[in-house]
Amino acid sequence: EMFQAMDTDNDDTVTREEAMKFFKSFAKVSAAAMFKEVDGDHKGGIELKDFMGFWDQVHGSGYTNEEIAEELEELNKGGTWVDWKDNRDVGNEGLKMSVKD
Repeated sequence: EMFQAMDTDNDDTVTREEAMKFFKSFAKVSAAAMFKEVDGDHKGGIELKDFMGFWDQVHGSGYTNEEIAEELEELNKGGTWVDWKDNRDVGNEGLKMSVKD
């Protein structure tokens, strides 16, 4: 649902521009943090398989389905992307806050 909301041209790839439009507040920071975590091949686009694989990895890092669903709901409302504690480094672009903070 969130992926489709970001993929406004329905080409099965989310671009940075689409992500920035989706994240209304902190758009550049949220988009940069998401791409740093999810765009593993650094091609500038996130395919659905990569997006789903990221959330599978988050789940495998100890987060419950309920916690992930809560975060996705907040993101769907335009919240900011968080730095998941999954041993990935999002660098300075990662904003460690969400709408709940």
